Amino acid sequence: MSAETLEFHHDKHHQTYVINGEKLLEDSGLEVLPLEDIVKEVHGKNTGLFNSTGQHYNQVHF
Repeated sequence: MSAETLEFHHDKHHQTYVINGEKLLEDSGLEVLPLEDIVKEVHGKNTGLFNSTGQHYNQVHF
């Protein structure tokens, strides 16, 4: 993977999941939990937050 591709991936694609997840997480009471626990907690309950935090979790391991 080129530096340009990785930079685009991180700075644009991944950052979108972070920004959206942070917005959806506001005032949820889950802000203090580790990312993995947030993903588990919202599974089947909050699709938007699950998708954003789940994709963020996946991207961190990419």
